[in-house]
Amino acid sequence: MIFKISFFPLNSAEIERPLAVLDLHLSDIAFMVKPIRRIKIFKDEPHNRILECALAGKADAIFKR
Repeated sequence: MIFKISFFPLNSAEIERPLAVLDLHLSDIAFMVKPIRRIKIFKDEPHNRILECALAGKADAIFKR
């Protein structure tokens, strides 16, 4: 799922808390994407998949904990 910043109603402190605690409906702030372009930038392949999804969804940012 790709979260668009303009629709993400949280500040940086609230992003730290788990989504389950926030009582948000993911469909209100995210959408599903299906990447069509393969990318190999990172050695860790799962990171490449995340980047592919972010690019396909034109994400404003990628958050990692």
